[in-house]
Amino acid sequence: MILSKLMPIKYCLILILVIIMSGSISCLTISSLSLQGNLLISAEKIETVIFSAPGLELDLKTLTADVKRISKLYEQNGYPDVIINYPEIKTSVSTEVDIIISINENQRMSIDEIQLSGNSYLSSTSILETIETQGLSISKLSGLPAQIADHYGEQGFLFAEVKIDSIRQTDENEHIAYLNIIEHKPADFSEFVFRGNRVTRENTLLKLAYLDRAYDVTPKALKEAEENISKRPYIKSCRIIPLDHRKLLIEIEEDRMTILSGLLGINNAADKNDRITGFANVEFLNLFGSDRSLEVFWEKLPAQRELIDLNYHESGIARIPVQGDFSLSREEVDSTYVRTNFKTMLYYYNQKNNYGIYLSLDQFFPGTRRPKVVEKTGFTKLGVFWDFDSRDNIFNPTRGITSHLLLYNVLTETDGENLSKNAAEIDLQFLHKLSSRFIGEISSSMRIIENKDLTIFEYFYLGGSDNLRGFLENQFTGFRVGWLNLELRYLLSRYSRVFVFGDYGYVKNPEYTMGKLFSLGLGLRIRTKLGLLGIDYGLGYENGNFNDLQDGLIHFGIETKL
Repeated sequence: MILSKLMPIKYCLILILVIIMSGSISCLTISSLSLQGNLLISAEKIETVIFSAPGLELDLKTLTADVKRISKLYEQNGYPDVIINYPEIKTSVSTEVDIIISINENQRMSIDEIQLSGNSYLSSTSILETIETQGLSISKLSGLPAQIADHYGEQGFLFAEVKIDSIRQTDENEHIAYLNIIEHKPADFSEFVFRGNRVTRENTLLKLAYLDRAYDVTPKALKEAEENISKRPYIKSCRIIPLDHRKLLIEIEEDRMTILSGLLGINNAADKNDRITGFANVEFLNLFGSDRSLEVFWEKLPAQRELIDLNYHESGIARIPVQGDFSLSREEVDSTYVRTNFKTMLYYYNQKNNYGIYLSLDQFFPGTRRPKVVEKTGFTKLGVFWDFDSRDNIFNPTRGITSHLLLYNVLTETDGENLSKNAAEIDLQFLHKLSSRFIGEISSSMRIIENKDLTIFEYFYLGGSDNLRGFLENQFTGFRVGWLNLELRYLLSRYSRVFVFGDYGYVKNPEYTMGKLFSLGLGLRIRTKLGLLGIDYGLGYENGNFNDLQDGLIHFGIETKL
């Protein structure tokens, strides 16, 4: 260690002036003590070995001894050639002084070789291959223990400790850094501790986390397990903490598990009967703590269309990664027809992915209108699908990708005749964090069915709050439909945000093709005591012109938990 031999003259003059003004050094109080240049050892650790501190009287002997204590601390931690400058003493008021201790850690010194000790599970060669050792400086060396510990974590050693033991200089003027590794035992979790799950069963949490089927439990796997549990709408937060190599703590905070939601659409330019549209929804989540759910959905659509839908989610048997979604619905369109539908999706899930089969049975019956507008028609849809979701949460995601791919065959039965055709549905969404609060979101969707002897019931719909805002719900129909959504979001809280959006839509049917459907608008999602309030205003562009501002479509909805 090298200590400056002499106190700078200007500091001596300042100190003499302070002594003259105050009459005694014992009357001077330390107002503040700061450290500069200490990158290798934290200020908190240095402060534990020195005796001078703010609020105490200034003692030059103690201050000189503190410099030696800091030098010894650096030496014990294996950092040679560190220069501790004599403290600067500045007067703040007549009876107080500020002390600044500058440290020159000589970080330009290069480390020529790394020697590891204590590693038995992983070889030194395999460890050093994962890090950059060429031209290693002191500052980069300080980050090496964390890199090696992360490498151990990826191999399942979650409790590995790595410390810099010493740095030695050889006769050839080369510097060798010695690192000591305490590997501990690899993680092999066989005991789980649960906290906060008043309703949710323990085996349900293990199934959601996927930990009961994971071969290698790494920090990344634990982080993904936390996200998988937090994505459930009845979970507020989740923390997974290894207590030791066999015991794992899963701590959650549960939310309310009954959801009421609704949406109201008002369009002043529409006909009287179609001016108001919307829906009401009731969900019962996490039934019996098993992740099962039941949903009742009612919707009022344009042209006096009314829909009621019953949905059930079956979480399956513990330790078997198979789940199912079932739906039964009835739709009545004026007096033209009545539609009943049964749909099921059975799938195998693997953390972020769902792979499954899709089955849908549709029956259309003529309504009371005479003469009959439609004939009795049946559809059987059978296909396969793949879903992917890597969002960090479902309320206000800041990053991640979602995708949905469904390929299926449609067998149409009308008046005893059968006709088969193929169809596809594709959805993609990308979320990117632009800053701490600004989030960019882009999503695109496509619906396609073979255009051969189609009935009106096989067309896809476009328009409304789910795809093309600024237009009526299901305003357009076609056998080829697509839309693109862009949003710039500003996060207000975990659940709340404000955003601007731009939507584009395309629809093609045998009668027309519309490729210039746009809308611009803004929206708000805010958490209130009553529930999650949502308001969207969209201004549509159609036939070469934007609608008037007063004709823009407003979507208003609220979701509350009981």
